[in-house]
Amino acid sequence: MSKKLLKNSYIILAIGLLVFELFHISKGRWSGDFWEHSAVVNELSKNLLYPKNPILNSNIPHAFFSPYAIIVSLFSKITSLNSIQSLAFFSVINLLLFLSVFLKFCEALFKKNTNLLATISLIFILFFWGFNPYKWSGFYHIYGLHHILAYPSTFAFILSLLALTILLNNLHQISYLKGASILFINTFVLITHPTTALFLFATIFSIYVTTSKHNEWQKIKIVSVLIIPSVFLASFWPYFNFLSLFSGVGSNFHSDSLVLYSEVFTKYWPIAIIIISFSNIRNHVIVRFLIFTSILLLLVYSIGYLFKIYGVSRVIANSMMLTQILLAYILFDDLKNNLKNRPIFIGSLFLLSLIINFYPLKKAANIFYNSDNSYYEQFHFLREFVNPYDVILSDSKSNWIIPSFNGKVIASNHPLYWVDDLAERRLAVEAFFKNSTNIADKRLILNIYNPDYILIDHSKNKLNDNYMNWMEQVGESVYQKETIQLFKVVR
Repeated sequence: MSKKLLKNSYIILAIGLLVFELFHISKGRWSGDFWEHSAVVNELSKNLLYPKNPILNSNIPHAFFSPYAIIVSLFSKITSLNSIQSLAFFSVINLLLFLSVFLKFCEALFKKNTNLLATISLIFILFFWGFNPYKWSGFYHIYGLHHILAYPSTFAFILSLLALTILLNNLHQISYLKGASILFINTFVLITHPTTALFLFATIFSIYVTTSKHNEWQKIKIVSVLIIPSVFLASFWPYFNFLSLFSGVGSNFHSDSLVLYSEVFTKYWPIAIIIISFSNIRNHVIVRFLIFTSILLLLVYSIGYLFKIYGVSRVIANSMMLTQILLAYILFDDLKNNLKNRPIFIGSLFLLSLIINFYPLKKAANIFYNSDNSYYEQFHFLREFVNPYDVILSDSKSNWIIPSFNGKVIASNHPLYWVDDLAERRLAVEAFFKNSTNIADKRLILNIYNPDYILIDHSKNKLNDNYMNWMEQVGESVYQKETIQLFKVVR
């Protein structure tokens, strides 16, 4: 490899990844948690100081009212871009920030050969996975990166890398200003995405345990000063009770995260390579740090399963990333007593990971697909027909998208902190759009939740003539286009 190519390897990869992701972002095909984040930005852009719940017509706070959401909502308000467009813009911003900060992190960690090591590390992060990795926030692989770039977790992870970079560059003597900067970042990350804060705090602890020359008491003191005050500061966050995030009200979040404990070896087997094959080089300082941190996060992951705190399971993605960085380091840096034929060994395993993910990779590589976004564009009319706090009774799939435009809904399929009757709301929505539900029960649902509108997506709800005849008695059809019909409820 020529010196010029070696020197510019990371910038070449970064530009290629940026162009690749721009194609995906430009398609605007959003899914998953994007719609809840969009609803949050939509609400904050309308009422920054005293927002209502972004999903329900209620003053119940929402756990996504984070510093990151405030930044995006301010951008939305200033530019007059809607919440969807603003989050798409921040997808690009977050990718640029990630690429920049990741390089700085690698420079602080490796000190030499940083361009090559950062390049190979990023390639491994994007491609070196077990079969069909989860497309969840915090999983920065090529198969679903464009879906999560706009998420608060991505911004929180970028800030985490920034804090770790500052710490690695000032490990033996950190100034008050830089210490305060890390404390501020810790607080920001903790409020924005507590699971990412787990990674950040564990890594700060690991840095001092494995690399610092301070004595044990000094290590404990420094780590405590950098972490504990951030928890105290986060408790003053005005938008929601931060400490209650860790009480029983988050049970839905934990149950939804249980899936990340399934198919563990199938999806995360590269981690086993570290534990089995490279324990003999654990005395090298960088290797020791990366292995210790990865295993520490695996311990957190395991404790989460044992105590049914499944929400912490996402740290497996952080453990995976540290493994991928370590593999790059072992492959290309000069280490004593390392495995023989390491390029063949690691290269073969990397090739295996590409082969077993051939179809997901083929799908992700198709950047010229035609994107049909009618599944959410059909709701644009709500910005003209309904008011921001009108209540719309609709099916569970439509409920997920409606709050990004205008109006509030009855229920959400995704967890909502502090909403005690969420299960009952979900059952009511499901029952209302069933032909078999009797009219008395439907009227009871209307009386309980008092909607201003009923929105029917006929492509998702096959309602019979008796049902539609009853609907004409309940409300007046004020909008109909293709499969979408909006009724204004008659009081």
